[in-house]
Amino acid sequence: MTYQLFLTLGNIMLLIGMVASAFLSSLLILARSIKQPSIQFLTFFLLTISFWLFGIIVKDVTLGLYYPILNWLPFNFTLTLGPSVFFYVKSVCYPEWKSSKKDYLHYLPLIIHVTAQTFYIWEGYTDGVQQPNLTNIYEIINPVVELLTTSSIIVYIALSLKEINLFQIELNLHFSNAGKYKLDWLIKDLRAFAVMWVLWVPFTLYDYLLNNYELPATHYYTVYFLIAATAIWMGIETLLRPALTVDLPPQPNYEKQPDKEQPNAIPLPELVEKSEWLNREITRGQQYLNPELTLRMLAVELDIHHNTLTRIINQGAGKNFSDYINEYRINEVKRKAMNSSYNHLTLEGIAYECGFNSKSTFIRSFKKLAGMPPAAYLKKLKESETGVKMHNASFG
Repeated sequence: MTYQLFLTLGNIMLLIGMVASAFLSSLLILARSIKQPSIQFLTFFLLTISFWLFGIIVKDVTLGLYYPILNWLPFNFTLTLGPSVFFYVKSVCYPEWKSSKKDYLHYLPLIIHVTAQTFYIWEGYTDGVQQPNLTNIYEIINPVVELLTTSSIIVYIALSLKEINLFQIELNLHFSNAGKYKLDWLIKDLRAFAVMWVLWVPFTLYDYLLNNYELPATHYYTVYFLIAATAIWMGIETLLRPALTVDLPPQPNYEKQPDKEQPNAIPLPELVEKSEWLNREITRGQQYLNPELTLRMLAVELDIHHNTLTRIINQGAGKNFSDYINEYRINEVKRKAMNSSYNHLTLEGIAYECGFNSKSTFIRSFKKLAGMPPAAYLKKLKESETGVKMHNASFG
């Protein structure tokens, strides 16, 4: 029997998504080391998307009628997407992290799904049905799997966002310029991917409850394509961005938590004395001018254990390391902004001289510590100077 392939615009869109996902997986393996856990999980994530789209295309263009073997092959492994994206995020945040056997229990729902697929494939085979998706078991199981997949992705993306938040807290505890390690791009990608899957829910409910699950696959194509597009974009951003290399010490998180007793709290008289000592040392040494300053670098220079330094900053100043150092930088920016010797520099240029290495970090820190954006502060400063000059002139 001769098969004539006829592709609609929707089929072509999904075909592009399928090929792009598979091609991007290959690029990631070639451009980065497959030994990196983040690349392993992202590659598996993208290949899962590619196989899933291929299965949809096979079913929609009835390719299985001419190549029956395709009817009996499972292509839908979408229950792995949630765990894969979570472990990808975890390995991006902590490149040295390695998965354990216990972690693979997160993929247990896939075994249940494959078992269910085996049942409806067997039912189709014994009943002489050429396409397993026409069996009763498939009609019962598939909507449940789709909703479970959506729920799984939402839960795991929530866990991923929590992981990024904890990672960024750790950055602020140990790095003075934590902004360059921010994963805002990944947060946006994860949220977009979750939104695309949530869009699937009303389609599925409408189809299952009001149409007896008989809507053609083409009604879902826009959502399918958007899901694939967000996954591909996440892969592209990973490919284009340099691998994150952050050396975080394996120590407890001592970030100040109100109304909770701090571990190894320093007695108040000693805390006051050490806080004053630290302020004198930093004011004298101006270590904050180094944009690459980290907690451990400062601890080595001051000949103090980094855990002790963390407690002095957290308990004495009520700040994390990043905010503590940036306060010195902001004060230095204010001082230099009032000095006519720096009139040839913009406020951003002064910020770079004072230890900032990111415009966004400078603006965010300035607004947080000074209560207003840098531009507004500079304007207010100039207005104040003009007022003083006019006042002096009137009494001159």
